[in-house]
Parts: sequence; C-alpha cells; structure tokens
Amino acid sequence: MRGRALIHAVGIAVSFSLFLPCAVAQDAKLQPSVKREFKHKAKIESNYDRFEDETHVRLESKRVLGGFMEDVKMGASFFYKGQKLSTPEYFIFLFVSDTKGWRFLSETQRELIALADGERLPLGTLDRDSKVRSGGWVSEIMVKEVPYETFLKIATAKEVEMKLGKYEFKLKEEHLEALRDLVSRTIQ
Repeated sequence: MRGRALIHAVGIAVSFSLFLPCAVAQDAKLQPSVKREFKHKAKIESNYDRFEDETHVRLESKRVLGGFMEDVKMGASFFYKGQKLSTPEYFIFLFVSDTKGWRFLSETQRELIALADGERLPLGTLDRDSKVRSGGWVSEIMVKEVPYETFLKIATAKEVEMKLGKYEFKLKEEHLEALRDLVSRTIQ
C-alpha cells in the first residue's frame, strides 16, 4: 500500500491514531519484550475486520514534539490476517501534526531518521495527507511502513532520537515502553 491508500487503511479519520504489519527478526539479539506490565499510559486496541478478515493492533498517538500551537504526535500499528496472531512483516509509524500552518508539504520535510542506541536508521519519506480545520488549524497526517526488524531495533533500544524533516526529538521512556508493549503483542 502506498500514499493515500496506506493512510486510509490505517483508518485516519477525525481521531487520528497510528500503524501496520512486521517481519521476523533475523538477529538473535533482537527479540520482542516478553509480556509484562509496561509503564506507559497509551492505549493499545485490537480490532478485527470480518469483511477484510484482518486484525489491526493500534497504539494511541502521543505527543513527541511541541506544545501549544506546535503539536506532533506519534503512534504505531500493525495488521495481521485473520484473528489468529501472526508476526506481521511491517509496522506503521503514524505522525500527526496540528499547527496553525503547513510544516510537512515537501518530501524533504517528511524524511524520517532514527538513532537507536547510536545506530542510524534512515526510515525514508513519510506519505502524507492533510486537512484544514476551523480557525486556520492544519492537521497533517503522515505514515511510514517500517520492517519488523527495524521497528524492533527502535522499540528495544535504550535511547532513541528521531528527526522528522528539520525537527529533532528524543523519545521518552514512556514512548519506548509503549512501543515495546506494542511489539510484545506480536508474541503468541
């Protein structure tokens, strides 16, 4: 899936959440966190679509950048066929920007790079859609499929920094715990 089709598949409507599938990790050191109690406040929900025969597991978007009039939230998700859990090929990162103007119009403004424990992970250009809301507010919705192994490197890292266009931010422990919790849901 690409572009608007991917954004639509993630189910971005008014509430704007995030995510998609993953592949099996080849590196023996990279393993999803075992199921345990994770320390975060983000909601993770799982919904089965009987018409598409697929399950969507979605991590609620949480603020990673900004504050008043400069908000960027990040979420993630994955899909698997049917109702029986299977390891997805990809995860989907979702970023939602709510501001008083456009920030991510050009492709260079949507380049995503992660540093996971110092390892540089160029994730590529995010697909984008947008909506102009009342009062001149602009919501920009951006998604990127990330292979399972790459997402696992990010989720299991002790320290993660990200750069989205010109904006740099460090994921807090609660963000990492939420990503670890999401990855743990790929374990049967």
